[in-house]
Amino acid sequence: MSIDFAEIFSMEGTVNIMRAQNNFSASALISSLTWLIITTIILIASLIVYFISVLDENAAEDVHKRVEVAFNVEKESLLTLNVEYSFWDESYQSTVVNRDQKWIDKTYKNYLLPAYNLSYVAAIEKDLTVHMLADSKLHGPSSERSILDSSLLERLMATHRGSRTLQRTPFFTKQDDRVFLVSVEPFRDEKSENTIDGSHLVLAKALTQKYLNEISKKFQLPELRYTTNKVEHDSLSLDGYGAVGGVGYVYWESPRVTNIVTPYLVVILASLLIVIVSLARLILNKNFRDTTKYQEKLLKAAMTDPLTRAANRSFFMETGEKEFLLQSQQQNHLSVLIFDLDHFKAVNDHYGHSAGDEALKHFTRICQNAVRGTDLFGRLGGEEFALILPGAGPVKGEELAERIRASLNGSPLVINGQMIDLTVSVGVATLEHQSTFKELMLDADKALYFAKNSGRNVVKSFG
Repeated sequence: MSIDFAEIFSMEGTVNIMRAQNNFSASALISSLTWLIITTIILIASLIVYFISVLDENAAEDVHKRVEVAFNVEKESLLTLNVEYSFWDESYQSTVVNRDQKWIDKTYKNYLLPAYNLSYVAAIEKDLTVHMLADSKLHGPSSERSILDSSLLERLMATHRGSRTLQRTPFFTKQDDRVFLVSVEPFRDEKSENTIDGSHLVLAKALTQKYLNEISKKFQLPELRYTTNKVEHDSLSLDGYGAVGGVGYVYWESPRVTNIVTPYLVVILASLLIVIVSLARLILNKNFRDTTKYQEKLLKAAMTDPLTRAANRSFFMETGEKEFLLQSQQQNHLSVLIFDLDHFKAVNDHYGHSAGDEALKHFTRICQNAVRGTDLFGRLGGEEFALILPGAGPVKGEELAERIRASLNGSPLVINGQMIDLTVSVGVATLEHQSTFKELMLDADKALYFAKNSGRNVVKSFG
Protein backbone atom coordinates (compact mmCIF):
# COMPACT_ATOMS: atom_id res chain seq x y z
CA MET A 1 0.00 0.00 0.00
CA SER A 2 1.56 3.17 -1.05
CA ILE A 3 1.48 6.39 1.07
CA ASP A 4 -0.55 9.18 -0.34
CA PHE A 5 1.63 12.17 0.31
CA ALA A 6 -0.91 14.44 -1.21
CA GLU A 7 -3.33 13.32 1.46
CA ILE A 8 -0.70 13.76 4.12
CA PHE A 9 0.07 17.18 2.86
CA SER A 10 -3.59 17.89 2.72
CA MET A 11 -4.13 16.79 6.40
CA GLU A 12 -1.17 18.81 7.63
CA GLY A 13 -2.49 21.81 5.81
CA THR A 14 -5.87 21.35 7.41
CA VAL A 15 -4.30 21.03 10.86
CA ASN A 16 -2.18 24.09 10.27
CA ILE A 17 -5.17 25.98 9.09
CA MET A 18 -7.13 24.88 12.17
CA ARG A 19 -4.24 25.84 14.42
CA ALA A 20 -3.99 29.15 12.69
CA GLN A 21 -7.71 29.63 13.07
CA ASN A 22 -7.58 28.70 16.78
CA ASN A 23 -4.63 30.98 17.34
CA PHE A 24 -6.49 33.74 15.57
CA SER A 25 -9.62 33.10 17.60
CA ALA A 26 -7.66 33.13 20.89
CA SER A 27 -5.72 36.23 19.91
CA ALA A 28 -8.88 37.90 18.72
CA LEU A 29 -10.66 36.99 21.96
CA ILE A 30 -7.75 38.14 24.11
CA SER A 31 -7.39 41.26 22.01
CA SER A 32 -11.12 41.89 22.12
CA LEU A 33 -11.25 41.32 25.87
CA THR A 34 -8.19 43.50 26.33
CA TRP A 35 -9.66 46.28 24.26
CA LEU A 36 -13.01 45.78 25.94
CA ILE A 37 -11.40 46.07 29.36
CA ILE A 38 -9.34 49.06 28.24
CA THR A 39 -12.39 50.67 26.65
CA THR A 40 -14.48 49.96 29.74
CA ILE A 41 -11.81 51.39 32.02
CA ILE A 42 -11.43 54.45 29.80
CA LEU A 43 -15.21 54.87 29.59
CA ILE A 44 -15.70 54.46 33.32
CA ALA A 45 -12.71 56.69 34.04
CA SER A 46 -14.18 59.30 31.70
CA LEU A 47 -17.56 59.02 33.37
CA ILE A 48 -15.97 59.33 36.80
CA VAL A 49 -13.92 62.32 35.66
CA TYR A 50 -17.08 63.87 34.28
CA PHE A 51 -18.94 63.02 37.48
CA ILE A 52 -16.23 64.57 39.64
CA SER A 53 -16.03 67.62 37.36
CA VAL A 54 -19.79 68.05 37.78
CA LEU A 55 -19.32 67.80 41.53
CA ASP A 56 -16.56 70.39 41.25
CA GLU A 57 -18.85 72.69 39.32
CA ASN A 58 -21.65 72.13 41.80
CA ALA A 59 -19.26 72.74 44.67
CA ALA A 60 -18.00 75.91 43.00
CA GLU A 61 -21.60 77.02 42.43
CA ASP A 62 -22.40 76.20 46.04
CA VAL A 63 -19.46 78.30 47.25
CA HIS A 64 -20.62 81.14 44.99
CA LYS A 65 -24.11 80.97 46.48
CA ARG A 66 -22.69 80.86 49.99
CA VAL A 67 -20.58 83.94 49.26
CA GLU A 68 -23.70 85.71 47.97
CA VAL A 69 -25.62 84.64 51.07
CA ALA A 70 -22.76 85.80 53.30
CA PHE A 71 -22.76 89.31 51.82
CA ASN A 72 -26.57 89.43 51.86
CA VAL A 73 -26.49 88.55 55.55
CA GLU A 74 -23.90 91.28 56.15
CA LYS A 75 -26.07 93.77 54.28
CA GLU A 76 -29.20 92.72 56.16
CA SER A 77 -27.40 93.00 59.50
CA LEU A 78 -26.15 96.49 58.64
CA LEU A 79 -29.64 97.55 57.48
CA THR A 80 -31.25 96.17 60.65
CA LEU A 81 -28.73 98.04 62.76
CA ASN A 82 -29.34 101.29 60.87
CA VAL A 83 -33.12 100.93 61.07
CA GLU A 84 -32.86 100.33 64.81
CA TYR A 85 -31.18 103.70 65.34
CA SER A 86 -32.84 105.75 62.58
CA PHE A 87 -36.30 104.74 63.87
CA TRP A 88 -35.37 105.83 67.38
CA ASP A 89 -36.71 109.26 68.38
CA GLU A 90 -34.02 109.74 71.01
CA SER A 91 -31.38 109.05 68.37
CA TYR A 92 -32.78 111.77 66.10
CA GLN A 93 -33.12 114.31 68.90
CA SER A 94 -29.62 113.71 70.26
CA THR A 95 -27.94 113.41 66.85
CA VAL A 96 -29.61 116.03 64.66
CA VAL A 97 -31.65 118.39 66.83
CA ASN A 98 -29.59 118.79 70.02
CA ARG A 99 -26.22 117.60 68.71
CA ASP A 100 -25.61 116.05 72.14
CA GLN A 101 -21.92 115.22 71.82
CA LYS A 102 -21.86 113.22 75.03
CA TRP A 103 -24.71 111.04 73.82
CA ILE A 104 -23.16 110.77 70.36
CA ASP A 105 -19.80 109.65 71.75
CA LYS A 106 -21.42 107.18 74.11
CA THR A 107 -23.74 105.68 71.52
CA TYR A 108 -21.79 105.81 68.27
CA LYS A 109 -18.13 106.14 69.12
CA ASN A 110 -17.88 104.06 72.29
CA TYR A 111 -20.54 101.44 71.52
CA LEU A 112 -21.72 101.16 67.91
CA LEU A 113 -18.34 101.57 66.20
CA PRO A 114 -16.38 98.91 68.14
CA ALA A 115 -19.30 96.55 68.82
CA TYR A 116 -20.15 96.12 65.12
CA ASN A 117 -16.70 96.82 63.59
CA LEU A 118 -17.95 99.88 61.72
CA SER A 119 -15.55 102.20 59.93
CA TYR A 120 -17.62 105.33 60.43
CA VAL A 121 -21.03 106.65 61.43
CA ALA A 122 -22.28 109.90 59.90
CA ALA A 123 -25.40 112.04 59.77
CA ILE A 124 -26.32 113.91 56.58
CA GLU A 125 -28.88 116.71 56.79
CA LYS A 126 -31.33 117.64 54.05
CA ASP A 127 -29.04 120.42 52.78
CA LEU A 128 -26.28 117.76 52.42
CA THR A 129 -24.36 119.00 55.44
CA VAL A 130 -22.30 116.05 56.67
CA HIS A 131 -21.61 115.46 60.36
CA MET A 132 -19.06 112.77 61.18
CA LEU A 133 -20.41 111.17 64.39
CA ALA A 134 -17.71 108.53 64.83
CA ASP A 135 -14.99 107.10 62.64
CA SER A 136 -12.12 104.68 62.69
CA LYS A 137 -8.90 106.61 62.26
CA LEU A 138 -7.46 103.68 60.32
CA HIS A 139 -10.32 103.01 57.90
CA GLY A 140 -12.54 106.11 58.05
CA PRO A 141 -12.93 108.63 55.19
CA SER A 142 -10.36 111.38 54.69
CA SER A 143 -12.97 114.11 55.14
CA GLU A 144 -16.67 114.56 55.77
CA ARG A 145 -17.24 116.00 52.31
CA SER A 146 -15.61 112.99 50.63
CA ILE A 147 -18.59 110.92 51.73
CA LEU A 148 -20.76 112.72 49.17
CA ASP A 149 -18.20 112.13 46.40
CA SER A 150 -19.74 108.70 45.90
CA SER A 151 -23.00 106.96 45.08
CA LEU A 152 -24.34 108.04 48.49
CA LEU A 153 -25.37 111.29 46.84
CA GLU A 154 -27.64 109.45 44.38
CA ARG A 155 -29.17 107.50 47.28
CA LEU A 156 -29.92 110.76 49.14
CA MET A 157 -31.44 112.36 46.07
CA ALA A 158 -33.70 109.34 45.59
CA THR A 159 -35.02 109.81 49.13
CA HIS A 160 -35.65 113.51 48.61
CA ARG A 161 -37.48 112.78 45.34
CA GLY A 162 -39.65 110.23 47.15
CA SER A 163 -38.72 107.53 44.63
CA ARG A 164 -41.07 104.55 44.72
CA THR A 165 -38.26 102.23 43.66
CA LEU A 166 -36.02 103.38 46.47
CA GLN A 167 -33.33 100.82 47.21
CA ARG A 168 -33.00 100.36 50.97
CA THR A 169 -30.53 97.49 50.80
CA PRO A 170 -26.98 98.48 51.78
CA PHE A 171 -24.64 98.83 48.82
CA PHE A 172 -20.95 99.18 48.02
CA THR A 173 -19.44 102.53 47.17
CA LYS A 174 -15.99 103.98 46.58
CA GLN A 175 -14.71 106.80 48.78
CA ASP A 176 -11.10 107.98 48.59
CA ASP A 177 -10.25 104.93 46.41
CA ARG A 178 -11.52 102.65 49.14
CA VAL A 179 -14.61 100.46 49.03
CA PHE A 180 -17.22 100.67 51.79
CA LEU A 181 -20.38 98.72 52.49
CA VAL A 182 -22.83 101.45 53.49
CA SER A 183 -26.39 101.67 54.75
CA VAL A 184 -28.23 104.99 54.36
CA GLU A 185 -31.54 105.42 56.16
CA PRO A 186 -33.63 108.55 56.82
CA PHE A 187 -34.51 109.34 60.42
CA ARG A 188 -38.13 108.34 60.98
CA ASP A 189 -40.73 108.97 63.64
CA GLU A 190 -41.23 105.91 65.83
CA LYS A 191 -45.03 106.10 65.79
CA SER A 192 -45.87 107.24 62.26
CA GLU A 193 -42.74 105.74 60.63
CA ASN A 194 -42.62 108.79 58.35
CA THR A 195 -39.36 110.53 57.51
CA ILE A 196 -38.80 113.53 59.75
CA ASP A 197 -36.86 116.20 57.90
CA GLY A 198 -34.77 114.44 55.26
CA SER A 199 -31.81 113.84 57.56
CA HIS A 200 -30.07 110.48 57.10
CA LEU A 201 -28.01 108.15 59.26
CA VAL A 202 -25.07 106.50 57.50
CA LEU A 203 -23.34 103.34 58.76
CA ALA A 204 -20.30 102.09 56.85
CA LYS A 205 -17.83 99.22 56.90
CA ALA A 206 -14.57 99.40 54.96
CA LEU A 207 -14.00 96.37 52.72
CA THR A 208 -10.56 95.60 54.13
CA GLN A 209 -8.76 92.28 53.92
CA LYS A 210 -9.38 91.85 57.63
CA TYR A 211 -13.12 92.24 57.10
CA LEU A 212 -13.02 89.72 54.22
CA ASN A 213 -11.12 87.27 56.42
CA GLU A 214 -13.77 87.66 59.12
CA ILE A 215 -16.50 86.87 56.59
CA SER A 216 -14.57 83.80 55.38
CA LYS A 217 -14.19 82.51 58.92
CA LYS A 218 -17.74 83.33 59.97
CA PHE A 219 -19.39 81.60 56.99
CA GLN A 220 -16.72 78.90 56.44
CA LEU A 221 -15.72 80.16 53.01
CA PRO A 222 -12.44 80.05 51.07
CA GLU A 223 -10.14 83.04 51.50
CA LEU A 224 -11.80 86.08 49.91
CA ARG A 225 -9.88 88.87 48.18
CA TYR A 226 -10.85 92.14 46.48
CA THR A 227 -9.88 93.24 42.98
CA THR A 228 -10.99 95.84 40.46
CA ASN A 229 -10.30 93.49 37.53
CA LYS A 230 -12.98 91.15 36.24
CA VAL A 231 -12.40 87.51 37.12
CA GLU A 232 -14.08 84.85 34.97
CA HIS A 233 -14.57 82.21 37.64
CA ASP A 234 -15.00 82.13 41.40
CA SER A 235 -15.87 85.80 41.79
CA LEU A 236 -18.75 88.02 42.89
CA SER A 237 -19.48 91.50 41.60
CA LEU A 238 -19.86 94.14 44.32
CA ASP A 239 -22.88 96.15 43.24
CA GLY A 240 -23.05 99.87 43.80
CA TYR A 241 -26.22 101.94 44.15
CA GLY A 242 -28.73 102.17 41.30
CA ALA A 243 -27.14 102.80 37.92
CA VAL A 244 -23.66 103.32 39.34
CA GLY A 245 -22.76 99.69 38.62
CA GLY A 246 -20.17 97.54 40.32
CA VAL A 247 -17.22 98.87 42.29
CA GLY A 248 -15.07 95.75 41.99
CA TYR A 249 -15.05 92.04 42.61
CA VAL A 250 -14.51 89.63 45.44
CA TYR A 251 -12.77 86.47 44.26
CA TRP A 252 -11.62 83.18 45.76
CA GLU A 253 -10.15 79.84 44.73
CA SER A 254 -12.44 76.84 44.97
CA PRO A 255 -10.62 73.55 45.59
CA ARG A 256 -10.93 71.26 42.54
CA VAL A 257 -10.64 67.51 42.99
CA THR A 258 -10.53 66.60 39.29
CA ASN A 259 -6.87 67.44 38.72
CA ILE A 260 -5.81 65.39 41.74
CA VAL A 261 -7.94 62.29 41.26
CA THR A 262 -7.90 61.84 37.47
CA PRO A 263 -4.43 60.13 37.17
CA TYR A 264 -5.52 57.39 39.56
CA LEU A 265 -8.96 56.64 38.14
CA VAL A 266 -7.69 54.14 35.47
CA VAL A 267 -6.84 51.60 38.19
CA ILE A 268 -10.31 51.68 39.77
CA LEU A 269 -12.69 48.84 39.02
CA ALA A 270 -15.78 50.27 37.43
CA SER A 271 -18.39 47.95 38.87
CA LEU A 272 -17.06 48.26 42.41
CA LEU A 273 -16.88 52.02 42.10
CA ILE A 274 -20.46 52.27 40.82
CA VAL A 275 -21.73 50.02 43.61
CA ILE A 276 -19.80 51.99 46.24
CA VAL A 277 -21.00 55.34 44.90
CA SER A 278 -24.60 54.12 44.68
CA LEU A 279 -24.54 52.63 48.17
CA ALA A 280 -22.77 55.68 49.55
CA ARG A 281 -25.41 57.98 48.07
CA LEU A 282 -28.22 55.85 49.47
CA ILE A 283 -26.60 55.60 52.89
CA LEU A 284 -25.72 59.29 53.02
CA ASN A 285 -29.18 60.36 51.93
CA LYS A 286 -30.81 58.09 54.49
CA ASN A 287 -28.36 59.19 57.15
CA PHE A 288 -29.02 62.84 56.28
CA ARG A 289 -32.76 62.34 56.54
CA ASP A 290 -32.41 60.47 59.83
CA THR A 291 -29.96 63.06 61.16
CA THR A 292 -32.28 65.91 60.17
CA LYS A 293 -35.23 64.28 61.93
CA TYR A 294 -33.11 63.58 64.99
CA GLN A 295 -31.80 67.15 65.08
CA GLU A 296 -35.36 68.47 64.82
CA LYS A 297 -36.37 66.28 67.76
CA LEU A 298 -33.36 67.43 69.78
CA LEU A 299 -34.06 71.08 68.99
CA LYS A 300 -37.70 70.70 69.94
CA ALA A 301 -36.81 68.88 73.15
CA ALA A 302 -34.22 71.52 74.04
CA MET A 303 -36.71 74.37 73.69
CA THR A 304 -40.13 73.13 74.79
CA ASP A 305 -41.79 71.52 77.75
CA PRO A 306 -42.98 68.04 76.67
CA LEU A 307 -46.34 68.27 78.46
CA THR A 308 -47.58 71.78 77.71
CA ARG A 309 -45.49 72.59 74.59
CA ALA A 310 -44.62 75.92 76.19
CA ALA A 311 -40.99 77.06 76.39
CA ASN A 312 -39.05 75.07 78.97
CA ARG A 313 -37.16 76.69 81.82
CA SER A 314 -33.74 76.52 80.16
CA PHE A 315 -34.85 78.14 76.91
CA PHE A 316 -37.03 80.66 78.76
CA MET A 317 -34.17 81.85 80.98
CA GLU A 318 -31.66 81.98 78.13
CA THR A 319 -34.03 83.99 75.93
CA GLY A 320 -34.98 86.20 78.87
CA GLU A 321 -31.35 87.17 79.49
CA LYS A 322 -30.92 88.17 75.83
CA GLU A 323 -34.18 90.14 75.83
CA PHE A 324 -33.18 91.85 79.08
CA LEU A 325 -29.87 93.04 77.58
CA LEU A 326 -31.58 94.25 74.39
CA GLN A 327 -34.33 96.20 76.13
CA SER A 328 -31.86 97.62 78.67
CA GLN A 329 -29.60 98.93 75.89
CA GLN A 330 -32.56 100.47 74.06
CA GLN A 331 -34.04 101.77 77.34
CA ASN A 332 -37.37 100.13 76.58
CA HIS A 333 -39.92 98.66 78.97
CA LEU A 334 -39.79 94.99 79.87
CA SER A 335 -42.18 93.18 82.19
CA VAL A 336 -42.11 89.66 83.60
CA LEU A 337 -45.14 87.79 84.93
CA ILE A 338 -44.84 84.69 87.12
CA PHE A 339 -47.92 82.49 87.54
CA ASP A 340 -48.61 79.83 90.14
CA LEU A 341 -51.77 77.72 89.97
CA ASP A 342 -53.55 77.88 93.33
CA HIS A 343 -54.12 74.64 95.27
CA PHE A 344 -52.71 72.58 92.40
CA LYS A 345 -51.76 69.75 94.75
CA ALA A 346 -55.40 69.45 95.73
CA VAL A 347 -56.32 68.96 92.06
CA ASN A 348 -53.85 66.08 91.80
CA ASP A 349 -55.01 64.56 95.08
CA HIS A 350 -58.75 64.74 94.32
CA TYR A 351 -58.88 64.15 90.57
CA GLY A 352 -55.61 62.36 89.80
CA HIS A 353 -52.38 63.34 88.08
CA SER A 354 -53.91 63.03 84.61
CA ALA A 355 -56.38 65.74 85.59
CA GLY A 356 -53.48 67.80 86.91
CA ASP A 357 -51.75 67.45 83.54
CA GLU A 358 -54.91 68.58 81.76
CA ALA A 359 -55.13 71.56 84.12
CA LEU A 360 -51.59 72.61 83.19
CA LYS A 361 -52.38 72.32 79.48
CA HIS A 362 -55.68 74.17 79.97
CA PHE A 363 -53.88 77.08 81.64
CA THR A 364 -51.21 77.08 78.92
CA ARG A 365 -53.84 77.41 76.18
CA ILE A 366 -55.46 80.35 77.98
CA CYS A 367 -52.13 82.16 78.28
CA GLN A 368 -51.02 81.47 74.71
CA ASN A 369 -54.32 82.84 73.40
CA ALA A 370 -53.82 86.04 75.39
CA VAL A 371 -50.21 86.91 74.49
CA ARG A 372 -48.66 88.63 71.48
CA GLY A 373 -46.32 87.04 68.98
CA THR A 374 -43.38 88.92 70.52
CA ASP A 375 -44.07 87.59 74.01
CA LEU A 376 -42.52 84.41 75.40
CA PHE A 377 -44.53 82.04 77.61
CA GLY A 378 -42.77 79.23 79.45
CA ARG A 379 -43.12 76.64 82.15
CA LEU A 380 -40.63 77.02 84.98
CA GLY A 381 -41.57 73.77 86.68
CA GLY A 382 -44.51 72.07 88.36
CA GLU A 383 -47.46 74.45 88.36
CA GLU A 384 -45.28 77.57 87.95
CA PHE A 385 -45.20 79.47 84.65
CA ALA A 386 -43.73 82.77 83.48
CA LEU A 387 -44.26 85.31 80.71
CA ILE A 388 -41.85 87.84 79.18
CA LEU A 389 -43.45 91.02 77.75
CA PRO A 390 -40.99 93.13 75.68
CA GLY A 391 -42.02 96.78 75.48
CA ALA A 392 -44.67 96.44 78.19
CA GLY A 393 -44.61 98.74 81.20
CA PRO A 394 -46.14 98.05 84.62
CA VAL A 395 -49.67 99.05 83.59
CA LYS A 396 -49.78 96.78 80.53
CA GLY A 397 -48.17 93.98 82.52
CA GLU A 398 -50.79 94.20 85.25
CA GLU A 399 -53.62 94.46 82.70
CA LEU A 400 -52.53 91.30 80.89
CA ALA A 401 -52.00 89.45 84.18
CA GLU A 402 -55.50 90.41 85.29
CA ARG A 403 -57.02 89.29 81.97
CA ILE A 404 -55.35 85.90 82.25
CA ARG A 405 -56.37 85.54 85.89
CA ALA A 406 -59.98 86.45 85.12
CA SER A 407 -60.05 84.20 82.04
CA LEU A 408 -58.87 81.17 84.02
CA ASN A 409 -61.24 82.00 86.87
CA GLY A 410 -64.14 82.07 84.44
CA SER A 411 -63.09 79.00 82.41
CA PRO A 412 -63.26 75.89 84.58
CA LEU A 413 -61.64 72.70 83.34
CA VAL A 414 -64.14 70.07 82.21
CA ILE A 415 -63.08 66.42 82.49
CA ASN A 416 -65.58 63.61 81.88
CA GLY A 417 -68.43 66.04 82.42
CA GLN A 418 -67.01 67.24 85.73
CA MET A 419 -66.09 70.92 86.17
CA ILE A 420 -62.89 71.76 88.04
CA ASP A 421 -62.50 75.38 89.12
CA LEU A 422 -58.97 76.73 88.73
CA THR A 423 -57.42 79.98 89.93
CA VAL A 424 -53.97 81.47 89.60
CA SER A 425 -51.85 83.96 91.54
CA VAL A 426 -49.67 86.32 89.53
CA GLY A 427 -46.58 88.35 90.37
CA VAL A 428 -45.56 91.23 88.08
CA ALA A 429 -42.18 92.99 87.87
CA THR A 430 -41.04 95.66 85.41
CA LEU A 431 -37.51 96.57 84.34
CA GLU A 432 -36.36 99.54 86.44
CA HIS A 433 -33.31 99.22 88.67
CA GLN A 434 -32.47 95.57 88.01
CA SER A 435 -29.06 94.79 86.54
CA THR A 436 -29.78 91.21 85.44
CA PHE A 437 -32.70 89.17 84.24
CA LYS A 438 -32.41 86.96 87.31
CA GLU A 439 -32.98 90.01 89.51
CA LEU A 440 -36.08 90.88 87.50
CA MET A 441 -37.36 87.31 87.91
CA LEU A 442 -36.62 87.48 91.63
CA ASP A 443 -38.69 90.65 91.95
CA ALA A 444 -41.58 89.00 90.11
CA ASP A 445 -41.25 86.00 92.40
CA LYS A 446 -41.45 88.30 95.43
CA ALA A 447 -44.62 89.82 94.01
CA LEU A 448 -46.01 86.30 93.51
CA TYR A 449 -45.22 85.47 97.12
CA PHE A 450 -47.15 88.59 98.16
CA ALA A 451 -50.07 87.49 95.96
CA LYS A 452 -50.09 84.05 97.59
CA ASN A 453 -50.13 85.61 101.04
CA SER A 454 -52.94 87.97 100.02
CA GLY A 455 -55.51 85.22 99.64
CA ARG A 456 -54.51 83.87 96.19
CA ASN A 457 -56.34 84.42 92.88
CA VAL A 458 -54.95 87.97 92.73
CA VAL A 459 -52.35 89.97 90.78
CA LYS A 460 -49.62 91.79 92.67
CA SER A 461 -46.81 93.98 91.39
CA PHE A 462 -43.35 94.39 92.84
CA GLY A 463 -42.51 97.73 94.42
